[in-house]
This record gives sequence, structure tokens and C-alpha cells, in this order.
Amino acid sequence: VKGVQEVGNISLKIKHNKRRKQNALRWEYETDAQLLGYVVFRGEQESRLQPITGVIKSKNFTDKKGTSGVTQELYYQIRAYVGSKVVYSSVIKQKL
Repeated sequence: VKGVQEVGNISLKIKHNKRRKQNALRWEYETDAQLLGYVVFRGEQESRLQPITGVIKSKNFTDKKGTSGVTQELYYQIRAYVGSKVVYSSVIKQKL
């Protein structure tokens, strides 16, 4: 989806489960516009985020693959696709 890009007020929270080696992501975003869905991005560097989901409607996601054999931290971002706009959350660093 191409369009206007903006940093919005997507509130992202991450909970790390060390035993299960996974990160549970939850976010909140309210809009009156037509929400097409969300995409979760992850990276070992803040500047190198890659999508790890397709467009999803849910406001939560469990990353079961991201914490195995990687560095000591991962970066996550949520992007909401709203009409012709892409709204970005802040990038959140999760220590492992």
C-alpha cells in the first residue's frame, strides 16, 4: 500500500517469555478511517526492519521465531494501513 506515511499514536507493548523464547506484542490504535490492517516489522538493527507478518486485523502477535539464536536485542514496529496512509508506531527495543 503506497500513500502518505506518518508517525501515529500506535501504542506498542512487548512481553518477553524467556522460557518459551518468544515475544508477545500487543498494541492499541484508534481510528475513524477505514483500517485495512497491521503489519509487524522486526529487525536485529533499528535501521533494518523487515515485515514478519502479512496484513493482519488483530492487535496482538506472538513472535515465536524471533528470539532463537539472535543478538541480545530485537527491534519491533507496527504499521497500520489506513485508507491511503501508513501510520508507524515508534520502534521498540526488546532485550532478550
